[in-house]
Amino acid sequence: MEAITSHSSCEEVREALLKSGFSETTADLFYENEVDGMSILNIKDQDLFLMLPNKIGLVRKLIVMIDERKAQVAALPSSSVVKLESPSSSSLSENELEQEQVPEQGHVQEHERHDTAVPNYSDRIKTLLENGRIIEDFDKFIEETAYYVLSHGDITSRRRYAEFGRHMYEQFPCIGFSGQQPWSFFCKKLSQKIRNLRWKRKKGLNGYPDFTSKKTRTELHSTVREIHMTLKQCTKLIADELRKPNVQQNRTLLKHLQKISYKDRRQDIAQAEEGAVQDILKKYPLLSDMEYIHLEFQMLVKVGDPAASWTALLVNLEKAMSMERNNEEGSYVEYEEVHALQLIVQLQSKLKTRSKGKKLPPAISVTDAPTVQLSGDSNNPPRLLVIHQQDPVRPLSGFVITDRIYICKENTLLGILYDLLGCYYAWNLSFPVQYQVLGFLQSYLLKDGRKPFFKSSAYIKFQKTFESVCDESSEEYVLTKVG
Repeated sequence: MEAITSHSSCEEVREALLKSGFSETTADLFYENEVDGMSILNIKDQDLFLMLPNKIGLVRKLIVMIDERKAQVAALPSSSVVKLESPSSSSLSENELEQEQVPEQGHVQEHERHDTAVPNYSDRIKTLLENGRIIEDFDKFIEETAYYVLSHGDITSRRRYAEFGRHMYEQFPCIGFSGQQPWSFFCKKLSQKIRNLRWKRKKGLNGYPDFTSKKTRTELHSTVREIHMTLKQCTKLIADELRKPNVQQNRTLLKHLQKISYKDRRQDIAQAEEGAVQDILKKYPLLSDMEYIHLEFQMLVKVGDPAASWTALLVNLEKAMSMERNNEEGSYVEYEEVHALQLIVQLQSKLKTRSKGKKLPPAISVTDAPTVQLSGDSNNPPRLLVIHQQDPVRPLSGFVITDRIYICKENTLLGILYDLLGCYYAWNLSFPVQYQVLGFLQSYLLKDGRKPFFKSSAYIKFQKTFESVCDESSEEYVLTKVG
């Protein structure tokens, strides 16, 4: 896949896949789905699993190769490295602009200033443009450009878009894509964004200011944050954005809307019937995507230092397990992913309890099979399947199984466990009695006592041992490798 860049066409991506050893069927599937260079370098794991269902081995191979190629592209010295002007030189006043430009017919139209002026971008976008890596946050780049255009007179014709696009391409070649006019994709995305913002302004939706005033983008965003939007308005805007293809969705806008509607949404979800997950997801489709489930979870549970809490938990678990084996010394290790997984599985087994109700699969299952047949399970509460792979780069991958399959974003055990717990929190679900291990993680990893759960006799017995170890432990732990 060495030939793939953000400028590659769909046909070039197909040829690169064939040269990398993938079958013609797989390459044709990417071509039929119009996956070009920009799309494949930004494709989500979940998109690949949807395109290639029940082919975990093939998908994992694609993920690894795409990640490697993204790293290579990021490391390449870009021929399109440019240096942005400082804000003082790029944000000229109207009088200064008129002095800089020599009018051919004695005057200069207001909207023609777009051809020579350069937007004053945020620090992140400036850095990406300077390094020729704007593809990493292209949506935000388009959004900032649209705010600039709308606050400096707007663009209303194809010719003006083409002139502005060519000017921007000359300043920043990294925004170009393959074709006779490399700036055409930029113009298309900018036009879509501007039309979208014009529509919101026309509808008079709360939270969208009048762009005719010459405010900086920072001031505009400050205005957006200050104006309250109702839950209904946020939900509608989120639904409209989610109807777009994944590559066209504005994740910055989605996350902003999710944050400002958080309080009202949680109050509404708290009033829903326990276990009515489908009703919640139908009303709030954003919570069916693991990226936004994770954000919801972060807002629900304030974890100070996850890594420190995780390390402390593992150290004390190791000691508590050793005490129950009548081995006071224990064995201290540097907690790599596989060893940490073994500890959590042992904890689950130790807390196992019998229930008169329906027998459930384990809350956390582990397999090292290279290929696994996955299917949704609507009859059981969310559970986790961890796949242990012989890959030092991605030793673990996780799937949260409910009525559908959710792919965990992280490949660390802590991240995978957070994704499972996040589903319970985001969907307002209680832990089943059989899933005592989740209650333990809630208490001692998240340190959250607001979500009550039933504690079995096995839980209470081990809790006493564990807390005695915690009392003896200091806040800092010295970890040394065994042997």
